[in-house]
Amino acid sequence: METDSVKMICEVSKASAEVTWYKGDQELPEGGRYEQIQDGRKRILLIKELRMDDAGEYNCKLPASKTSFISRPKSQEVVEGEKAEFMCSVSKDTYEVKWLKGDKELASDDKYEIVCDGKKRGLIVKNCGRDDEGGYVAIIGSIKYSKSKFIISIITPLKESKVNEGQEVVLNCEVNTEDAKAKWLKNEETMFESSKFIMVQKDNVFSLRIKDAQKSDEGNYTVILTNQRGEQAKSSAKLTIQEKKTVTFSCKVNKPNATLKWMKAGQELTFNKRIVYRVDKDKHTLTIKECLLGDEGEYSVFAGADKSTAELIISEAPTDFTTQLSDQTITEFEDAEFTCQLSKEKAEVKWYRNGREIREGPSISECTRNHTGIYLLTVSNSAGSKTVALNITVLDVPAPPIGPVNVLEVTPDCMLIEWRPPKDDGGSPVMNYIVEKRESNKETWGGVSSGSTSTKLKIPRLQKGAEYIVRIRAENKIGIGAPLESAPTVARHMFEPPAHPGKPSVSDLSEDALTVGWTIPLSDGGSPISGYIIERRHKGGKWIRVNKTPCKELRYRVLGLFEGNDYEFRVFAENIAGFSSPSPISDPARPTRPITIPGPPVNPKIKDYSKIHADLVWIKPTRDGGSPVIGYVVDRQKVSVTVRVGHNINITGYVKARPDPQITWSKGEKVFEKDKRTTMSANFPVVHFHIKEAQRTDHGKYVLKATNDSGEAQAT
Repeated sequence: METDSVKMICEVSKASAEVTWYKGDQELPEGGRYEQIQDGRKRILLIKELRMDDAGEYNCKLPASKTSFISRPKSQEVVEGEKAEFMCSVSKDTYEVKWLKGDKELASDDKYEIVCDGKKRGLIVKNCGRDDEGGYVAIIGSIKYSKSKFIISIITPLKESKVNEGQEVVLNCEVNTEDAKAKWLKNEETMFESSKFIMVQKDNVFSLRIKDAQKSDEGNYTVILTNQRGEQAKSSAKLTIQEKKTVTFSCKVNKPNATLKWMKAGQELTFNKRIVYRVDKDKHTLTIKECLLGDEGEYSVFAGADKSTAELIISEAPTDFTTQLSDQTITEFEDAEFTCQLSKEKAEVKWYRNGREIREGPSISECTRNHTGIYLLTVSNSAGSKTVALNITVLDVPAPPIGPVNVLEVTPDCMLIEWRPPKDDGGSPVMNYIVEKRESNKETWGGVSSGSTSTKLKIPRLQKGAEYIVRIRAENKIGIGAPLESAPTVARHMFEPPAHPGKPSVSDLSEDALTVGWTIPLSDGGSPISGYIIERRHKGGKWIRVNKTPCKELRYRVLGLFEGNDYEFRVFAENIAGFSSPSPISDPARPTRPITIPGPPVNPKIKDYSKIHADLVWIKPTRDGGSPVIGYVVDRQKVSVTVRVGHNINITGYVKARPDPQITWSKGEKVFEKDKRTTMSANFPVVHFHIKEAQRTDHGKYVLKATNDSGEAQAT
């Protein structure tokens, strides 16, 4: 039976103590469905979204007291190619620390360096790559610390860029996860998206696009990437904006307002709005606005036979794309080809994937599913670079669904199963799951379901007691993928029958009936108890069922018995899985006519009396309670009590009852309790009431009241 969550609590002697939680021999991880909470000296394990496979034995263990970490290794964030250092210190410099990645123990080699210096211990991972991501564990004896791991990290950082005014700028950062949010900053101030600044995520590549770059856009740009666990990675780069240049050539001549001749590479210049020639007395000026690459060359000015020469060099403009690359979706073993045009013929072209340069490029032959991903194309010249991202999707059949197959419920004729979608859908959405079953001792598979994308299914028409295996295959538009098979499951209830009820007891006997009572079983077998069956027999005889319909209560009135016969009883509990074993047999019980107290004598009278005696007569009771009257009890009392002030008040009464009753004394509305003046005692059948040193206010009527389970009686 599943529920939302459960808490397990242990208490340690010191509030600073650390504990490790285990299920059986397996250490439980932190996070996900397992939340470990520290509250003073309490250590709490909270298990969320309970499943049937959470059943088992859980332990909370303390590390050995003589061996401990003084400081712990911390999680690292590194750029590919850099090294990661996990450092810690131990309580004694003689302790040996083992380092593990997964289940593999690490040793010093070309990849790893183990540090042991006094109490300082460490692991250095050299030349980090994506294969080095994961959890790293430091162990001293039985003490384990496993929080050291690579978190979100940068694969391709932002690159420093230099562009001309008016161009579009794209800053790209590639990280190791798509599950992140980006925050962009310029000169440490948060940026917000607008028509000029466009922030884009494409899979695991995060981009900032700046339109019509101006000198005011120059500065340091930073992207901070945060995953769902709050871990962060950061990359920064400088953006430089080159202004459009205006060039001026000037000279002076010895004759004012003379006309000079301007030439470039042997050809006379033509003047226009961009190329302007001005004369100011003896100063002659040639101005070239918004210089282009074609303006580069040797410029000469002629004044008669005199000549003056100067050279103009234009810095090369960055290469850009004149056509854009398009994302491609192909099937397995097809070729992928990419075509685009560049603004400059002379440019260096490089292709990258996952931060590494690749050589395939602009075409990939016989693509496989492994070629799916983000590809970066970077073109560059001496003036700068431009990068674009494109996505290749290679379609294939889906991978197997993710196991295990969870059996949520099983009965003798059906079962309810659940699984998770494939990790890889083949690049095309799963449109169907094909579910089949077979008996474990047979080879033939039989269809159960197809045409549904649900990952939960009820499988009907099972044979009680048979063992079944289920297989599930995912289908997309390319085809049907490999199967996921379940563990063998027997078609029977997941619950056990309940434990037997407690030993029955008998009460309320009459000449032909009695009441049988019992206690609930110690275990319900995992399923609520639906009722109880009672059986009876003559002592040593054959058992006979008493009730046709299961009894819901813990007692049952058995009728149709014979007075004077000895009977024994036993009880069975029932749940959805069946009946329990029988309860212990009751003690023998004999139905008999019940005996009650007789009625009161009728019409008592004083027949004769004197100063020292009285003769009483009465009529016998109208009912004897089922047994002959064996005698009578005669009581007498004085009409009142008279006591002088200062003397003690003593009242004695006689009470006969079974069981012993509760006695109260009262006067008017006041119920007496023991105090300095008042005492009360009971030694049945005699009861006493005592008031010390009577006062005038003590006069009045005193009431004696007796109460038990059978009723109450009082006297004044």
